[in-house]
Amino acid sequence: MSDNRARPEMASTAMPSNRPKPQPLRSVISPLVQNTLTFVGQSWPAYAMLLAAVPMPSYPHARRRNRVTRATQLCIEGPAGSGNSYFVNVFLMANPGTRVAHHHHVACQITRAVDLDIPAIALLRHPVDSVSSRTNGNPHMIGAMYRQWLRFFQAVDTCGDEVLLSRFDTVTSRPADVIQQVNRQRGTSFSDALPDEAAVFQAMDASFFGAAGTPGPNPNRPRSGRDHDREQTRRRVADHPLAPEAVAMYDTLVTRAR
Repeated sequence: MSDNRARPEMASTAMPSNRPKPQPLRSVISPLVQNTLTFVGQSWPAYAMLLAAVPMPSYPHARRRNRVTRATQLCIEGPAGSGNSYFVNVFLMANPGTRVAHHHHVACQITRAVDLDIPAIALLRHPVDSVSSRTNGNPHMIGAMYRQWLRFFQAVDTCGDEVLLSRFDTVTSRPADVIQQVNRQRGTSFSDALPDEAAVFQAMDASFFGAAGTPGPNPNRPRSGRDHDREQTRRRVADHPLAPEAVAMYDTLVTRAR
């Protein structure tokens, strides 16, 4: 006699897979793009050809517009995560209309400015902090960001005192000191009248998000919360094989920085 009663479903006995989850495509492509820009960005002719040949996305800091030219009055550059957005916005709000080259994050911007006798400021932040702030927890980006940092400052180091090295703490807490130093060093007369900090952060959001408003956190602004995640990222960055070389270079350069 058949039993037509409903039978309880058996729980699945499948073992969980130990295979790693596939990485998002962006996490693979981003380091490749970063490595390409970092390598090409050591040579101004090669980088200029890249800018001319490759259509740039509608990014707030349009790279063609912000490159060094003979009309540039000041170059402000540093690896990503070095206070670029904060200091550039402070400077431009104090000196509206000044032609500033910025936000390419490549060494040839600095060396090109030196060749053209244009004042140049290189923003120097401890490499572990700089890399930690830009990897967003993506371990695939750590090596690319370290290589960017090292190649940038290897080139800057060859320029000697022709480039003003500015420490991250000075750039973010006493930006007027940086402006005064470049005025003394290069005989310029840039204003050091600082804008209100809230207005600076508002300008940073506007330049990053553009017409889109503020749909999410701006990675160029100081972040709070998730201390555990940040500490994990920092430990991973500090343990990377390129960390000792970068830290040794920082220790040498910081003795010359203002």
